[in-house]
Amino acid sequence: MIMQQIKSIHYLRGIAAFLVVGFHIRNNFNDVYPIKNLGDFMFMSGASGVDLFFIISGFIMMYSTSIKVTPSDFIVRRIFRIFPPFLFLLTALYFLYPDFKTEHVFRSIFLIHSDYSSDAPFFGYNTLIPAWTLTYEVYFYLIFAISMTLSQKYRGLISIIALTLPVVLLQLIINGQLDLYGAATAELNKTNPLYGFVRFVSSPMMIEFCYGILFYSLSKYLKNIRHYELIAFASISFFVCSYLSWFRFFHGPINFGLWALILILGSLIYESNKELKNIPLLTFMGNISYSLYLTQGVVLTVLNHYEPYIPIYSSGKGFVRFVFSVSICIVVAYFIYHYIEYPAIQMGKKFTQMIKRRKLSLA
Repeated sequence: MIMQQIKSIHYLRGIAAFLVVGFHIRNNFNDVYPIKNLGDFMFMSGASGVDLFFIISGFIMMYSTSIKVTPSDFIVRRIFRIFPPFLFLLTALYFLYPDFKTEHVFRSIFLIHSDYSSDAPFFGYNTLIPAWTLTYEVYFYLIFAISMTLSQKYRGLISIIALTLPVVLLQLIINGQLDLYGAATAELNKTNPLYGFVRFVSSPMMIEFCYGILFYSLSKYLKNIRHYELIAFASISFFVCSYLSWFRFFHGPINFGLWALILILGSLIYESNKELKNIPLLTFMGNISYSLYLTQGVVLTVLNHYEPYIPIYSSGKGFVRFVFSVSICIVVAYFIYHYIEYPAIQMGKKFTQMIKRRKLSLA
């Protein structure tokens, strides 16, 4: 069964990836033009793309498992989707810029953050810097797969409980209060062997996946809503104003997550009541969004490290450096998507189908 693509969600994935890339290269615009902090003005809030991704992930996991999918099939397909591009780019980064500590690279392979005593929610990042978010994604996938095992019907509710309880209980028990700011965690004693794990699972970032799950559950009730155009306009306006004003600035469910929540809700309400047009550029960006998100970690590191050997980049300023950086990221992401990510996704599907056929033949 071929599932219908929800265009608003797909488009927002592409926009989220572009915003994160913009955030990482915003300094190209600073101190170049009359507006000294032009880069910060345009893309400081681009980091909010991460929170947008998390909410979208929660929605997509519910949507993609609305047809009968076994927990094992779900995990296998997630592995084939996440790891091939990640491992390829991590390996490429290691060989192109071999200054990383072997210990950090080894931790990164298994998506273990570099340092759990560092500031949340990054925890010292990953060797492939943008991949710090994949640790949260994979944790969510594991919780979701377990929830599917317990109940296909209530997989969303079980996931919400499993994701939010550690955040609430650990913070209340250890800190004596609940804080949903993205940098908050349960501050266990560093000598405790569970220090890193407790800090991670008590991160409020987990709640953003729950937003996505709730949106999917509510999506069936979004049709026939009056003034849906006005609601969509208001939600987009809120996001843009928050983005440019740095309202409640930082990661977390009541910060960037609040911006993303309102933007996604307005977008879903609009699409539930009126079909969105096919926009080739946004479709393309949505397709390569995951590859683009990871690719920037390699491309931007290489550009900065080998800048003297790239004349068009080293001699350029402002808009030139920005366009060059974005263009290289998109071109490389296109090839990663077409030759690694997409084939790996198809391989995952074929692998699960092969396992099903083998089980049927043995039955």
